Amino acid sequence: MPREARAAAATAARAGGPNIVKVQSAVNASLARDLPQTLGGDFLTGLRFTLVPAR
Repeated sequence: MPREARAAAATAARAGGPNIVKVQSAVNASLARDLPQTLGGDFLTGLRFTLVPAR
């Protein structure tokens, strides 16, 4: 995981607790699984979804 992604995950964990991290992880797993199937190949790779709390 890139340094920026680790920092974003740590910030999300501190700001919104484990629920944000769980949602973020689920979306990232879904993207990794669904995008290649939907697009018919690995056209988009390394995408990471980062959820941040609204202020």
